[in-house]
Amino acid sequence: MSKARVLISQWAVRQEFSVIERTRAMTAVSEIARNCVVYAGGGTMYVSSLYHEGAPGFRIQIVDQGPGIPDVDQSMKRGYSTGGGLGLGMEGARNLCRAFRVESNAGAGTTITMDYWK
Repeated sequence: MSKARVLISQWAVRQEFSVIERTRAMTAVSEIARNCVVYAGGGTMYVSSLYHEGAPGFRIQIVDQGPGIPDVDQSMKRGYSTGGGLGLGMEGARNLCRAFRVESNAGAGTTITMDYWK
């Protein structure tokens, strides 16, 4: 997870994101990467450049081949947890992004996409 944070920090610095913007991205990716390890046994993170209405940014995709999320809508609700935590992870990560998407199929894994732009 720390490797994911370092990589995102480097991307954000290259695109001249502020310290606050960089911290938001690092916090969100850390939470989603942690979930990927805990619930799916690991996965792969992809990062690419993007432009949104001329504003520079980057896209993070975290992909796993785990059991999937049975109810994505439920998993996004504040306080929902299958692991006994506070239930702030998925919803908290979504609130730190400009755009956040979850694609999940039972038994076929999950892809979470987080977009950041200036």
